[in-house]
Amino acid sequence: MNDMEVIQRLTKVEESAKSAHHRIDDIYNKHDEVHALALSVSKLASSVENLCKDVCKVTNDVCKVTDRLTEMEKRPGKKWDHLTSIIITAIASGIIGIIITSIFMKIS
Repeated sequence: MNDMEVIQRLTKVEESAKSAHHRIDDIYNKHDEVHALALSVSKLASSVENLCKDVCKVTNDVCKVTDRLTEMEKRPGKKWDHLTSIIITAIASGIIGIIITSIFMKIS
């Protein structure tokens, strides 16, 4: 090997080393990006978990409100049914009273 061949080989080795260093630098940059992305995904997963908890709480609250509303809607119906039975009882009592009075009037 002469000096010229050694210089050419050394130049190729240096170029190859520079190229390898650039690739390594690119890998480090991509590693940092992947790491940042992993942290973002972790934060996002935590946020989604908290959101799911909040949605469950809201769903439970809506169910409670729906149950209360259903009960409140039934109350006027119950009151109306009670009022109707009182009126029917009063009318029936009046009719029976009239009948009994007319029977006693005929007997006396």
